[in-house]
Amino acid sequence: MKIMQGKGKARPDREAKQRNALLAMVHIAVKELGITKDDYRTILKWQFNQASAADLSIMELQYLVEYFKEHGWKSKSKRGQRIEDRGRTRKTDNGPQLEALRERAIEVAGELENGERRLQGLCRKLCGVDRIEWCTEVGKLKGLVAALERVLAADLRR
Repeated sequence: MKIMQGKGKARPDREAKQRNALLAMVHIAVKELGITKDDYRTILKWQFNQASAADLSIMELQYLVEYFKEHGWKSKSKRGQRIEDRGRTRKTDNGPQLEALRERAIEVAGELENGERRLQGLCRKLCGVDRIEWCTEVGKLKGLVAALERVLAADLRR
């Protein structure tokens, strides 16, 4: 953990924030799906051989969130999942655009020396996630593709 100057309080790093957000999503999903404590513990034991979600890794927490989504839970996250449209709410469907941007980023990275490592680093820096598959924001993926194309152009000039 990093320490903030002047305040003396610990500030959680990006991984801790991601972990806390996933734990919150898990607990919200359990509540909204009406899963009993016993059933919840059974799911944790059956899927991960753990008694508590706090003992899960970030990847396992992401898997658990997806498990709940497959069983009918719908996230109401603020991150572009729903758009207010004159008082009505409608779901966004950016799936094809997201996939096209991911494919373009992977294609450009393939042309770079150490492209896979560079893609992962830029993905972390620009999208805030460790893997490109986890980025679900069109704007961030557009920025990632633009950055990769600038890096490629600079490499070609050398």
